[in-house]
Order: sequence, then structure tokens, then C-alpha cells
Amino acid sequence: MRFTSWPVALCVLASTCFDTTARNIPPVQYAVQEPLPAYPEPKLSTSFSSESWDLNEVLTENTTAQWIFSSASGLLQSNPNIRYRNGHSIVPGIVRAGTLLYHGRNDSNSPTTPEWFAFNTEVSYMFCQVLSINSPGAGAWHHTFRVTRPLRILYFDGAGNFLLGDGPLDSQDIVAWGEVMPNLAFAEAERIEKLCEWGRRMGLDGFIRMAVVSELMLCNYRSVEAVSSVHLEITPLPPYWKTIGKEPELPRFPTDTIPIDTNFIGMIKTGLRTAQYPGLSPVRLDLTRFVSFYDLDLVPSLAKVRSGKRRWQHRLLGIDKEDIKRVRGYLEEQLVNEKAWLRAEAWEDTIDWMALLHSIVEPYGEYLEDIWNLVSTTTNKDQALVKQVQDTFQLIESLARPFVLFSVAPPESFFNETSGSLDWASPVFQECSTSIIPALHRVSSLSHSEKLLLDAVKHTTRELCRGVIKVWVRGVQHGLSKVIGVHRESLSEHSDVSAGQLLDIWRTDLEILREWLDWGVWLRCRPVCGENEMCYIPTYPFSVGESKPEWHADDPKTRCVRKVAPYVYADDYNP
Repeated sequence: MRFTSWPVALCVLASTCFDTTARNIPPVQYAVQEPLPAYPEPKLSTSFSSESWDLNEVLTENTTAQWIFSSASGLLQSNPNIRYRNGHSIVPGIVRAGTLLYHGRNDSNSPTTPEWFAFNTEVSYMFCQVLSINSPGAGAWHHTFRVTRPLRILYFDGAGNFLLGDGPLDSQDIVAWGEVMPNLAFAEAERIEKLCEWGRRMGLDGFIRMAVVSELMLCNYRSVEAVSSVHLEITPLPPYWKTIGKEPELPRFPTDTIPIDTNFIGMIKTGLRTAQYPGLSPVRLDLTRFVSFYDLDLVPSLAKVRSGKRRWQHRLLGIDKEDIKRVRGYLEEQLVNEKAWLRAEAWEDTIDWMALLHSIVEPYGEYLEDIWNLVSTTTNKDQALVKQVQDTFQLIESLARPFVLFSVAPPESFFNETSGSLDWASPVFQECSTSIIPALHRVSSLSHSEKLLLDAVKHTTRELCRGVIKVWVRGVQHGLSKVIGVHRESLSEHSDVSAGQLLDIWRTDLEILREWLDWGVWLRCRPVCGENEMCYIPTYPFSVGESKPEWHADDPKTRCVRKVAPYVYADDYNP
């Protein structure tokens, strides 16, 4: 019996039984491929040689570099993918050998057709609960399996198991059906069949998508073996679960929302384990074959579609047919590259792009968050304002200091003007931009995907440095620096109005920078959640307490939720 709809997607069925002594994996037989559509050579600028270093330039608007950077650095992490649920990235990868997979079902049989697998028992047990709705007292079967050799998978970013027709499934539709199909949001059985039909021709073992939980859609069972199969007593689900539809054995979710209770709090907590980097650790993605719908060379038609929209409004509906052919052609070319798979499985001769991205995101994200918290603090006391500015600048200068060359010095007039020229600091800006990332632009063997990532890194670090150095320069002008102008009049000798004005300037500049960067590392609760609380992003199809289904919101915000009953937002709790 096949199970469809969101419960199946959520539970990622995991079972497989076959002759576990058969360890000799036959070579993949690829279908004969038609010539793949040509994709353009990248027009990416991977060199700094002809750049302008004007600190007053506005943040670049005609680029998608910041979205590519943010998407790539958020791969396999639930928080950024729940917030931006309409995925724009498709990446080949592997599930590591030795990984345990779990599957709940209402019989002891093992599947022989494509099914959903879980990476943790909380999710698979919940599926056992769903399946036992129509057979109370009969229990359910819980199967555990082990990956015997690396599974070759394709990963969809975004909230790919949100069964909504407004964007989360767009990239899966393009792979499965060759077009976006909003009317097929609940066609889970058809979706997995179409994906696996295509995937087998590419030599894939399965697909991974995630949101509050992560799942593996397994297409074949050649690389997994059974570990255990147990018959469990099942805790009944509450009465709001009903059987709907022509198939009486098929349980369905309520048509509105599911209130978080003792049945689901454990499952939701599992999603928090992958909220931030490194995310879903059993999976390793190969970013040398990273495919992005923000790639203007690969998918030019979407530029007009998303023009004037905020990032959470971006989706793939409106992509033209030629771009779909180009994306699928490029993707298929990556997947049939056996050398690339062997390299990914051995993790040899490749740049660790995720580590590189997070070598930027982690330190600079933390500094910028601390700086933002300081400038956002409000006070009416003169002394407190001055202290606030001094504390803020201490953090700002910690970021700028490694890039202040010995030869850099502002002109005398700079300290006597309200808004002097910033040209003297251009060498600091340049040094920051070119020093943060390694000299990868010298590597001639980079793939198209790697050049795309390098371009995203280059543009993102450039704007990061522009923003940081610009706010640093304003502090230098006010005599705050311990590196430059140390004998100048200090801010403490200015009026509190000057301190307030400087904070306003910093706040405006930093807000623009933070919104442009939009890193997933900032998707945290502030203030930090208390004991027995968790930081939660409203997630389909759950509701918290008496709240409305906030997962419908375009711009969902993190909030603290109680881990123990009653499961309500912490700031709404009145014991």
C-alpha cells in the first residue's frame, strides 16, 4: 500500500529488505542521452584587477551574488531553508556509508518501490502513529537500515517537503515534470515516481529535501541493508486526525493546522539539531557541481520575474522553456560524470566550499550581530550614549584593524569636516576585500559551478568590506580609533548629539548591509531563549498554542517556544 501527502513527506519512510550478502554493486547503466543543450560560458568576474574601490558606491543591485552566497552557505540547514522555502539550488551529494535510516509502516514487509526514509527515530515513529490511525491497537512496524556504500543523491534546498503550490516544490517539479506544476502540490506518489524514473537514468540512488525534518526519497535499495525490524506499541494520535478521501486506509492531515503537542514536540526538536551549520551531517554535498536558479548565465529569464520582489517572494514560476532545458542539461551533465562522483565519494582534489563560505559567515556574522545589538540599544543618557559609541567602535575596529596598511593616513582636513572624503581609506577597503578570500581566482581548473561560487564570494566579501570599512572611517573621524588619528579630539569631548548622530549613521549603514547579506546565521532568537525553551521558526503545517498558522507569513520570524507543556510562545506564557 502506498501512502501519499504530507505525512509521507514528513516521515521519510525508511525500509529496505533484500539479500544483504549481495555486496558487489554492478556498474550503473545509463540511458542513451540526447546531446545536452549548450549552456553559456560564465561571464563571471573572478579577478579584482579592474575593480573600483569607492566606499560611497551603493550596494550593487544588478547582481544575484548575495543570494547565491546566502543559499550556498545555508545548504543542509533547516532555519534558512524554512525562512526561504522556495528553493533555488540543486546540488549532487552523497549520504555517508554507515548512516542509519528509519522507516515506519503498518506491516512487516519491506518496500520494493521508491519510498521515504528518515534520518532519526522521532520522525519515523510519528509516521507509525499516522499509519495506526485506522488500525488502533494493532501497533506498527519500525525498521532500521544502514547505508553500506555512499548513496548518490540530489539535494533540493528550500523547504522541499512543504506541500504548498506557491513555490517550495518548484525545483522538484522542474526535475520531475520539466515545468512548474502548482496544481500537483499533493501528488507525492507521482512526484517520487517521476523523480526516481529520471534519477535512475542519471545513476542516482535518491533525493533529499528538508524543512522542519529532513528526508531521503530512496529510489533503489542496492546500497542499504536491514539492521532491525520491531513491532511497536503505538501511542494514539489525538482525535483531530481524521481519515479523508476515497481510500479509507489513507490518513490525511487536518486541512487547517496541527497544534504542537506531545506527539510532535520531539519531532520538531529534531529539526533544531540541523538549524545551523553544519546542518544535516550524514550528507555531504559536492559544490563543484552546484546548480543555482540565481545563475544569470544559466537562467536569465527569472531576472525579470523576481524584479522588485523581496527574496522570500522569489520562485521559479515564470521560468522560460529554454532556461529549463539549459538547467536540466547542465544538471544531467554533472550527474553522469563518473569521475566527479568518485571524487565526491573519496573527498579528494576538491575545494571545501562549505568550509570556505563559513570561514566568512561565522566570524563576520558574529561580529556584525554583536555590533548590531549595540547600535540598536536605546538610551537617553548622555554618558551612556558616548559609552555605547565607544563600545561599538571597539568591535568595528577589531574587524578593520587587520587591513589598515602602514601607509594609510587621512588628510588633515578630514578631521575638520562634517563629512570628509573617504578616498584615503580605499586601500583599507581593497585590502579587506582581497584578503578575506584565498587566491582562488588564480585557479584555472574551476568548474562553472565553482566560478559561480567564487564570483558570489568575491562580490559578497566586497560589499561586506565596504560596509565595515565605511562605518569604521566615520569612527576614525570622531577620534575613536586607536590605530589612526590617536592624537585627535575624542568623542568624549564632543556633545551627546554627535554620539547620537554617529549611532544613527552606523545603524542605517549596518541595516542596509545586513539586509543585503541576509545570512542564515542571524536566524536566532534575541534575547536568547530560556531554560526549557527553543528557538522556533513557524513551520508548515504546525501552529503554536492559539496562534494563527504563521507559516503562511512571507517573512517568518524566530520566536521562543516552550519545550514542555503547554507548548506556547514563551512570551505568551502566563503560569
